[in-house]
Amino acid sequence: MLTQRRGADLDAWIATMSADALPGFGSYLNGLEKDHDATVAGLTLPYSNGPTEGVNTKVKLLKRQPTAEPASPCYAKESCSSNRPHSNQPSSISKLWTEPKT
Repeated sequence: MLTQRRGADLDAWIATMSADALPGFGSYLNGLEKDHDATVAGLTLPYSNGPTEGVNTKVKLLKRQPTAEPASPCYAKESCSSNRPHSNQPSSISKLWTEPKT
């Protein structure tokens, strides 16, 4: 039904699954019946949101990668700008951070 895009077979499949009475499966079948038209369209039409989901996954992956700078400037007392004198010398905490390997 999924690979051959036979959305018309959904009603027969729901009836068969309801007769089997698998525990916990009834709420899933109720959801399919509630959105029957959308489910049939999803099983029949050739459209896919796969490329969009791939981009979303890539953005999330990039978002989770560490950066060269700490997320907050105050990881330690000495690195907080309010606690150190203004100078061009990097704080001891910023020396620990290196560029990510690409």
